[in-house]
Amino acid sequence: KFTERGEVSVVTHTFRDGPPDVPEADPGASESAAGLSRIEIHVSDTGAGIAPENLGRIFEEYEQVLTPGSHGGTGLGLPISRKLARLLGGDLLVESRVGVGSTFILRLPGGVDTAVMADTAAVNFSQAV
Repeated sequence: KFTERGEVSVVTHTFRDGPPDVPEADPGASESAAGLSRIEIHVSDTGAGIAPENLGRIFEEYEQVLTPGSHGGTGLGLPISRKLARLLGGDLLVESRVGVGSTFILRLPGGVDTAVMADTAAVNFSQAV
């Protein structure tokens, strides 16, 4: 985090086959992934937030949106993360409000063989770069 005060939180949600967009409690690592339709990881901060007109830019390669207290970078972290999420059959999304903070949502399909997905993503990613 790049602010003197505030917080960063990480919350996971699992969605089972059934009514859409109704999260269930995290079943824990010991429960089988069978029947999971989606897994989401929400990472939220209480930072400066991102203006609506800049939300699309943050996923473009080499683009940076500078906000008070930002520390720069290469502009590759979010674009690469989104490509990987999409290669795994999911997506990386953002919700943000200036002065309130941002939430990044990693959305991945559930109930699949993650080893096969990782191998497929690695091959596809090396071809995409």
